[in-house]
Amino acid sequence: MALQLEVFGGDIELEGVYTSDGPSIIIGQPSGQPSLVISQQ
Repeated sequence: MALQLEVFGGDIELEGVYTSDGPSIIIGQPSGQPSLVISQQ
């Protein structure tokens, strides 16, 4: 993510990492995997 922001610019902020025991919203990814929490102005 840092490289992408350096090359293309943007105002995306990494807020943290979240892990859920529920099903993933990403097709094919098992539950319990970490997800990046981001924000944008």
